[in-house]
Order: sequence, then structure tokens, then C-alpha cells
Amino acid sequence: MKTWHLSGVIVIIVVFLSTTGFPVTLPPYDLTGQGTVTTSGHWNQCGISNPGTEQSSIIFIQHLGTASIFDINEGFMTQASIGGATYTIQTDYCQEVNEADVCAPATCTLTATSDSEASGTCIWTYSNGNTCSGGYNVFFAKPMQSTPTYNATGLWIYSEQPGGWNNCGVTPSEPASGTFSVTQTGNKVESVDNNGKGYAGFVSGSTYTMVTYSSPDGRTESQIITITLDSGGTTGSGSCRWFSRGGPDTLCGGGFSLLVQRAWTIMATAGSGGTISPSGSVAVPYNGNQLTTITPDKGYRIKDVRVDGVSVGAIETYTFSNVQAAHTIEAFFRKRGGLPFLGLFDD
Repeated sequence: MKTWHLSGVIVIIVVFLSTTGFPVTLPPYDLTGQGTVTTSGHWNQCGISNPGTEQSSIIFIQHLGTASIFDINEGFMTQASIGGATYTIQTDYCQEVNEADVCAPATCTLTATSDSEASGTCIWTYSNGNTCSGGYNVFFAKPMQSTPTYNATGLWIYSEQPGGWNNCGVTPSEPASGTFSVTQTGNKVESVDNNGKGYAGFVSGSTYTMVTYSSPDGRTESQIITITLDSGGTTGSGSCRWFSRGGPDTLCGGGFSLLVQRAWTIMATAGSGGTISPSGSVAVPYNGNQLTTITPDKGYRIKDVRVDGVSVGAIETYTFSNVQAAHTIEAFFRKRGGLPFLGLFDD
């Protein structure tokens, strides 16, 4: 039986002015982090048994004027509106009756007294022919977060590790790899992977916790990613826990380990008359090497190659070594002289 049953869609708020053009007043506290919700003092007028004290682990991500609240136990996310130090949450109260979950809409109002504590009440109303109501007390607490050790803003490469598991009765997929970009501001972090999926979370010390939530085809899909960066802040390891739910009683999930490495982008382009390989945006691991090959088309020769805008000559290959910054490489070609219609060219 769960009393902190969450649902909703993540919203990232990045506007610092109201629609009227006046500045928005920032909340006096920031509850961002991972903590525990304790519910107690349950009562109801519906004639059903009241539970005792219960606890749930949640991740709280505070934005400007709103907050996203993710229930780690249930894989649900909901939204809170913020007015001053008061957080108003529209959620569901679910209780097991005759071996089935019965859910009722609930409104929870919490008041923060610091960056690490908030308390208040939830009131729910159940209507199924006869309307009745109930409620309970809520207390949220989290440990104080450590100052971020690194700023992870930039491009990263991830690689899933073998050994993924799930209790959904499906064969784990093959480990995947890809890239994701990170924007870190203070202890807040946002990320978008190479598939366009967005994440939001927080940083404490060198540990990054990010969540994502979506509702495809009537299901809810969510992930919690936790990564701890190694000394130097260029590599790290962690895990991904995912949830899939098709209804109140159909929760399943799984997880896998992953490695991450900071990366830099090499933008490789070629003019008409030839190619460069690899081309486009190429992610190179920090301190890694990247070979590029320039190939003219038939009837063309390499005119010039420029690295970061500086000519390096009419070369056929160029290697970026110990990459620690973004770079560009451009290849230019010109037509060869001679009698091309007879297949004769000068050198």
C-alpha cells in the first residue's frame, strides 16, 4: 500500500520573467535533492483501514516557480507549484482495497522551513457513488548537498555495460553507446542524449543524479541515472534504473551499469570535389586521438586543409592527438589540369 503515489510529466522552467514582464520572485528555499517523505496521522470518513507511518524515497528537482517530484519506489513523477515557501502538489492517494489499488485525487500543501525540510498535509476525496474524504500529514527531509566538485557542462560519451537485468519478462537488449550533452548551473543539471531524450537532476559533490519521465502509448516510462565522476572529472561510472508501467498494478523495471567519458567535438567538412572521413560532428574522448582522411574525387586534387582555420597544407590525412578542446577541420579541392575527357591529368 502506497500513500505517496505520483504521476505527471516533467517540465523544465527556464523563464525568469512572468508573462507580464515583471521579475518572478524566487522561492526562499531550494529543496532540490534526494530525500525521504514520511506520511503519518492518516484519517478518513470512508470506513476503510488507515495505514500507519509510511516512508518513500523521492528526488526533488526545483525549477523557477515549479518543482518536479520523482518517487523512486514507484517510478512516478508529479509537479508542484511554488508560492513563496509553499509547495502545492496535485497527486493521487492510493490504497489497497480487496487486493486492488483504489486511487483518489489528492492535494498536498507543504511549507519549507529550510533547504532540507518541508511539512504539511494531504487531503484526498474519493467518489464512487458516495463521496468521502481523508487525509494525512507529510514530512519531507533530505541531507544537505555538497558543493559540486566539477562543472560537467559539455559533451559526454556513455557506454552501457553487459549484465543488464529486468523483471518484465523480456530479454535485456544489447548494451548501447552514444553521446549526451550536459548543462550544469550550480547544483542543477540538465542533459539531452543523442536520441533527443531530456533529463533533469542535481549534483552533490562529484555525484550526478538525473531523471526522465514520459508517457508513450498510455504507458509511463521513467529512468533514474546516477553517475559519480572520478578524480579529474573526465571519466565516471554509475547505473541506470528504469521503470515501465501500463496501469496501477503493472509496474516492472530493470537496470544496467554504465561508464561515461568527457568528449570534445571535431567538426569535419569538405568542399565540392572530394570527401573527408569521418565527416560532420565527431565525438572524441578526452585525451583521445582522431584520424581524418581526405580523398579527392576523380579529376580533382586536394587544394588545402585547414585545422581550426589555419592551413596545414594539401595533406591526405590529419590526426588530432590528445584532444582536450573542440576543433574544426576543412578540406578544399580544385580541378586537376590535363585532358580529363581522355583520363589524362597532371600531377
